[in-house]
Amino acid sequence: MLTGRERQLAAYAAEEAALAGSGRSFSGPAEAQRYAAELIGSDWWAQRWPRVDRVAVGPSRSRRLDGYVLAGTVPQIRLSRWREAVLLHELAHVVTGPDHDAAFVEALLALVRHRMGFHAYGALRHALPAGSPADEVR
Repeated sequence: MLTGRERQLAAYAAEEAALAGSGRSFSGPAEAQRYAAELIGSDWWAQRWPRVDRVAVGPSRSRRLDGYVLAGTVPQIRLSRWREAVLLHELAHVVTGPDHDAAFVEALLALVRHRMGFHAYGALRHALPAGSPADEVR
């Protein structure tokens, strides 16, 4: 079984290997916010995560992190890379918390399949290593 840090690094490596160059690129915070609002406002989202009804997306000053989440009444997603895969990763954290555990992987895979398509989902699932939380996902 992988440690928390190893799970995090495995998730990042799998996402980079499977999703680099695919998906949408956003022009900035306004476009990413519209995308997130449309997704969160969908019936698909409401059936899975009804307790999360909004997020605020904005720019990050970090040069080290592609994105991160600040918890609060309205979760704050901060991005330095305006890519769909990065936003979906952070949305998975919004609905599951900070860990890269089985719940996170399950949410990320669901989001990727729903928004980026079956091929992106399959590539990501395949890129996650044995012994990772993906093994625990149905």
